[in-house]
Amino acid sequence: MGIFDRLFGKKKDSKKKTIKKLKPTENYKIISVELKSRGGKVSKSELKRFVNQTVFETFMSVNSHHFNTPTRTGHYGDDQYLSKGGCIKLHYFNRHTNGTPPFTIGILIYNNDTQDWESFGPRNYITGNFLVNSTDKKLFTEIEKIKSIHSRVSKTTPDTIEKEKKRLEEEEKKRLEKLNNEVTTILKEFDKDNNGVIDIIEDDPFKKLLQKHQKLIITIDKSYIQHFVKISSFLNDKKNNIQSTFKSLKKVSNLKELKTFVKILKNQKHTYNVLLFHSISMITSLTKEEQDLITFYEIYEHFDKLKIFQSDHEKEVSKELKQLNFKTSQVIEKLGDILYRINSFENSMIESLNELSYTTQNGFDNLRGSITSELKSINSSIGLNNLLTGIQTYQMYKINKNTKSLN
Repeated sequence: MGIFDRLFGKKKDSKKKTIKKLKPTENYKIISVELKSRGGKVSKSELKRFVNQTVFETFMSVNSHHFNTPTRTGHYGDDQYLSKGGCIKLHYFNRHTNGTPPFTIGILIYNNDTQDWESFGPRNYITGNFLVNSTDKKLFTEIEKIKSIHSRVSKTTPDTIEKEKKRLEEEEKKRLEKLNNEVTTILKEFDKDNNGVIDIIEDDPFKKLLQKHQKLIITIDKSYIQHFVKISSFLNDKKNNIQSTFKSLKKVSNLKELKTFVKILKNQKHTYNVLLFHSISMITSLTKEEQDLITFYEIYEHFDKLKIFQSDHEKEVSKELKQLNFKTSQVIEKLGDILYRINSFENSMIESLNELSYTTQNGFDNLRGSITSELKSINSSIGLNNLLTGIQTYQMYKINKNTKSLN
């Protein structure tokens, strides 16, 4: 069996290949006129090159973002395109040095059963146990369309081919416009002043309160300063991670990814709001005129259980997000796993903080008034009512979402 048969299908399939059976019909004549660069009739190999090029360009016009930069390989002078997930290869044969075949597209997909690459051509149905990774799932469904593209192209005139390419390009343009409109709407939701920073993290009321009361806290217990500094550091790392997720919204390539990012971002924002509220309550309960040490230690014990005073989780996440550098290929390939871990951590933290009971006790009204006064004293852009409203809004959003899923 020759190299062409090994790469692009068994010899028995050749009976189904329409290109070799083409005759100089009216359709062929029209294509020949389009291709003719000198006097005389265009050869079948030139026609095959034209069909191959059109199929490839049509496919890549909407799928090039799934591949890494191509590399030149093989004595046929083909270009190899490796998918970003590493499970799919395309070999584009269209410029052999002496102008002879093959002019085709080689499709190679990694088969998990055989632990080897399976080869297909543009006219083969793709069958096998291909458990491609999440990065290549969308591309795998697109690859199967090459056969239908080839079938259409080999039977149509260049004018029709051009219309098909324009149709696909128009579809992609509309898809991107819809995606960009969705992204713009969501960015405004989180960043109303449009300064590129998510609104909730623009101010740092906890650190301002710590600076305001540090002398008083020292007189109560010097060790408390260190604990409050660690809380401040934890909140700061969380803010950085929220901002990193917010930036990544601009890098999504489809609506499904966008929905995932928004879900994670809302969860991160909610966790930050809850942490900030309890942190402010903790420092206020200690420093207000009539100290509330029961509330102070209730919050402290929960923070200690969550390892906020010793956890490196947020710093590790920050480091990973920074290493991505927000390049599209890296974000799509690696951010999913990071976001999953972020979400799991946020959920466990919220479950623990929901156990705090001081907000339901009689003395909370007094503490609430003290918090409101403290935030006003430092000219905080974040008011207690806004903070609590944000928390309650997200809780209702989760309840409604869970109710819909049950229905």
